[in-house]
Amino acid sequence: MSSALNHVPGCSRVSSLRAANWLYRHKLQKGGHHLSPSLSLYKATPVNLPSNSPGCLHPSRRIASSATPSSEPELPHSQQHDRGNNKGAQLCDWWWRLRQQSQLNQCYLAAHPNQELATVLEQDREPTKALGNGLCPNRCVLKVKDMVSSKSKRRVTPLTPTQYLVNALRNAGYTLDNMEFRDPRISSSKTVTGQSIPPSVARKKRPDRRCLQAILADYIQFVEPLLTRVGEPKVGRNNPAEFDMDTGLGEAFSPENVEYLEARGYTVADVVAWAWVLEGNTTYGAVRRMLALEEETRKIHGSGSHGVPYFIPLFLLRTQKRLNTKAFHLLLTYSLHLISNPGQASNATGTSVDLNMHMLFAETLLHRAREVWPQAQLDIARAFSTYLTRPENEKDRYKTKRANELLALLSLPTNQSPFRSASIQQQAQFEVLKAMASQRPVLPVTRQGYRGIIAVQLAHKKTPAERESAEMKAPSWPPWKEERLGIDFERGNEGMESRAMQVVNQMKHAGYSLSSWETVASILAGWDTDESPTIQTRGMMHRTSTSPLPVEEEPDYTSIWLARIRATRTLREAWACFLSYQDLDLPPYRSIYTAMAEKLIYRGKAVRYKYDYASHVLPGDGPEVSSEPFSARDVIYVHTKPPTLDEFLKQMLSQGIRPSARLLSLLLRSAPTFRHGLDYICCSDLSNCQIQVLCSVRGGQSKYNMKDQKILDDIPNHVFTAFVEFLCRFSRLDKYLARSDIHMADTFPIIMGKRNATETTTLFDFQEIGPGNMIDHPKILSHAIELVRLRGSRSPQPWIRLLSGLNKHRVNLRYRIMSTNVQLVLAWQELVEVVGLMNERDIEPGLQGLQVLCRAFIKAVAVAINDPDAAEKALELMEDARCRKNVPHLGPISRTPEDLVQNGLRVLKNVFEQLVLFDQNASQLGDSTVDLEDSSDPQMTVSPMPSTPTPAVLHAFVRALGIAEDYDGLMSLLRWMKQTAPALKEGSDESLGAERLMRRTMVAIRVFLERPWEKTHFGSSSFESNSDGKPVFTDPNLQEAYEIFEATPLLGAWPSDQEVLEYIDGWSD
Repeated sequence: MSSALNHVPGCSRVSSLRAANWLYRHKLQKGGHHLSPSLSLYKATPVNLPSNSPGCLHPSRRIASSATPSSEPELPHSQQHDRGNNKGAQLCDWWWRLRQQSQLNQCYLAAHPNQELATVLEQDREPTKALGNGLCPNRCVLKVKDMVSSKSKRRVTPLTPTQYLVNALRNAGYTLDNMEFRDPRISSSKTVTGQSIPPSVARKKRPDRRCLQAILADYIQFVEPLLTRVGEPKVGRNNPAEFDMDTGLGEAFSPENVEYLEARGYTVADVVAWAWVLEGNTTYGAVRRMLALEEETRKIHGSGSHGVPYFIPLFLLRTQKRLNTKAFHLLLTYSLHLISNPGQASNATGTSVDLNMHMLFAETLLHRAREVWPQAQLDIARAFSTYLTRPENEKDRYKTKRANELLALLSLPTNQSPFRSASIQQQAQFEVLKAMASQRPVLPVTRQGYRGIIAVQLAHKKTPAERESAEMKAPSWPPWKEERLGIDFERGNEGMESRAMQVVNQMKHAGYSLSSWETVASILAGWDTDESPTIQTRGMMHRTSTSPLPVEEEPDYTSIWLARIRATRTLREAWACFLSYQDLDLPPYRSIYTAMAEKLIYRGKAVRYKYDYASHVLPGDGPEVSSEPFSARDVIYVHTKPPTLDEFLKQMLSQGIRPSARLLSLLLRSAPTFRHGLDYICCSDLSNCQIQVLCSVRGGQSKYNMKDQKILDDIPNHVFTAFVEFLCRFSRLDKYLARSDIHMADTFPIIMGKRNATETTTLFDFQEIGPGNMIDHPKILSHAIELVRLRGSRSPQPWIRLLSGLNKHRVNLRYRIMSTNVQLVLAWQELVEVVGLMNERDIEPGLQGLQVLCRAFIKAVAVAINDPDAAEKALELMEDARCRKNVPHLGPISRTPEDLVQNGLRVLKNVFEQLVLFDQNASQLGDSTVDLEDSSDPQMTVSPMPSTPTPAVLHAFVRALGIAEDYDGLMSLLRWMKQTAPALKEGSDESLGAERLMRRTMVAIRVFLERPWEKTHFGSSSFESNSDGKPVFTDPNLQEAYEIFEATPLLGAWPSDQEVLEYIDGWSD
């Protein structure tokens, strides 16, 4: 990565051959931009809203702005509206004018046409990062609809069997939660079907080929709705219901369809049963029905019979926006049992699970596992490997292709904790590789398979040898190995080649040429194209096409230089790479600016949180940016010093590049002030309509509608999550206290209910409390809650950010009846209410949510113990709110401090069991249906728990149980940890510092069981020793805990007295 040396004349130890070869052909252009050193504060500028717009904002409010009043700006051609007729367009134009008053937005210059084309191509390559481009999404949707309707008039395209069945269920009124056909082979899960098609039109779009899905769909939409009408009394023999029923039966069960069913071992009664399965109220209910039908079929026809065809579980897996863990667990167990016993399936239905069907199951299951249960990827890979090694599949010529496809699928990042899941994906890939190696001849690894292996190795944490190599890198650039001992000189470069780089070299030796994808991977793995070292950086590789490469492929310079910027340690090193990229006259791509902006953001965080003192973190382990070397001779030279973040954003906007969705998320999370965050939103790619929904604080009779929800749902989830976190971070009301105009409904909006506002305002509205002193909107927190409730997504991330935002002091000053302790109790009760709302929407809080709940509960219990008067006062306030019926309370009612503790324990235990235990009722459906122990392969098992708690979560849960004196709960937790010790150990090994925190958790268990603060003497007097020298405790809980520690080496030794004393002395949350 000596490219950074382009700006290190005379100070480098190694010259850059590649840089010299490029730079002598390109004239260096080092012109800089004269930017202001910092972003100034907003100035209050009145802007009038259109008076005839719906839910019109109050015109007398002052709008935050950094520009002086000017004449009405002229809208660009792409955003012209019909003013005067379209009220929505007028409001959209008003928001456009408001955005132009942002200081950052005023730096934006329209890009050159070639640059615009480059930006479009970049967005096509990364579609999830493209937002609204400042356009109204409704007009874009209408334009697309017009294009689709115009094409539909020309020809009628038949629906696929799955689309046809989805449409039939919609017409019949069955939705199965959020039914939407999605292709699991597409990482972005693009929707294939939209609104339902009327039955009369659906007849013309019936699938071309005869299939079970089409027969079932015809029965659901043409026969079943008439069953309730057949018994209606009619005059005469011409009963229209009877006639319609005959027509529907003739269409659904024609002689050809009946013959088709019989050829596959099914009857008309089976079709009726399949309809009963899919007509469950929820996906979980449908799965339960499927298992019950399977069990009933086996009781009648024997253990080798299957009453459900393969398309039923596939349909349930593929047609839901988001499966919950319970439903997916049942579907996974059933699917693995199905494909692990192909002989039984073949005897029952006349069809077998061939390699293509097996691969379809694997793709679909892996897609769902990445969403809700990453641990299941290993089970799926084992099932595929077992099938691959069966003797009857030896002559399948497509095994090589399918096996390499699975290696690539196992490299796709998971939705939650993608880096922690890398170890699971590595184990899963090893299972597939072992199966490939056991074949005769050995199945080769193709380019697609190699890329999948490389991607997982790049996401995996450093091995001990790689960490040792990273510690030996010189502080200068390039970071060659620095010999500190004589043995280091003798070893040479041994150990400096990471595992990812070893796979790249193995791929090269196998005869594959290296494309830009492999070049990027090599840079992140620690070596640049000129064989100079870089910083081994942990990251995710994007999925690319594996089609044959052209003979003269043009290198992807953007991705290569993006990797070079990422594979640096310090801000000056990244800045030197950025300047080198600019000097090559390459187009100013958005991804390059995003990578440099990330370095600026994370360096600011490192300074703010004193990251430089965290010695256990090495460069490349995370996004943190290290400080510059202490020695001046090691500091890399650049002709211009790195800019501030605001200066760099102005430079980026002046190049016609707006912040991407990923960068906008980072900017919102790191915004130093509320006004900075609003400025970032104004200069982003969010459309005017999206900004309107995000920043309009509704009041009075103004309500959100379906259009607002659709616009909100179109915003990328990580952007919306960052915006909620941004709102919660600036929801303090201290400045309002100085004016004595605070309202309880604004401070605790969930408990106290909404305050009846008389007008709709925006987040840009500020009030002046002194010369140059502005305060934020008073309803920020309630607005964040409304947005989270409005959004239809079932992603838990926005809810978790909301939980974190509610778990803090709303007001630091002592004011009226809102003391700090009262606030803590009220905040806990609001968290309980939010958990109830999440359960209502079938959204799991996750491990992060459980950790937030435990911390809030600890604070509330501490108040109940140390300040019972404050706890009682808070409970009185909640009771008054219930009497006023401001909000529906979903959580348990707490009337005394004792109720507060017991109800809180119940909430925490329910969440914990939901995360680590599967539904206990599922096992009552019949062991032969869901148990894999009878499978032909003894290795066909399912992971023991949905998610593995991290040591930090376990420590928070132990402290919550301990402070509430729930000793039975502590002992139950310890027994569970004994049973799951291997999984807990494996999960903790993937986190830095996890071993220390796990030990701290074990010490906390002894502390709360022994309660040393209640004893005058602590230590050896707590127990007696037997003849073997082992302690014998008088407390039965302590004795059982000690025996568990002794019988489970993975939990470590029994905590010593010194560890207990150190834990008590360092008591902190």
